Amino acid sequence: MGKISVYLDEEHQIIRQNFDGNLDEDMVQRFLEESRAAAARLKDPKKIRILGVADSLGKGSPEARRQLLRNLDHDDVYKVALLGKNPFMNVAISFFLAIKPSNKIRMFGNEDDALRWLME
Repeated sequence: MGKISVYLDEEHQIIRQNFDGNLDEDMVQRFLEESRAAAARLKDPKKIRILGVADSLGKGSPEARRQLLRNLDHDDVYKVALLGKNPFMNVAISFFLAIKPSNKIRMFGNEDDALRWLME
């Protein structure tokens, strides 16, 4: 079973999301609800910046993966920086971006680079 956490970094106005283990549909639904609640507290809720940390993200169910990927490209999402060296995440995101290219989603190996890009 996996774990998630979502919180608003008020100083940077970034939603921080952490993933750990295998996610199922119920966890992804809770994760999306917590992310929406955090976005509502942003100074500019129409310009959502997300830092997703997924070093220990597991495979998860196919529907959970689809739910996560569909929400990456939401209109109000300005930028998504994915942090981690998780091979599953790299393959899933690369596949998603091959099908639906987006310049608002990038993967990073360290937090400093990810934050710098999010703040541009």
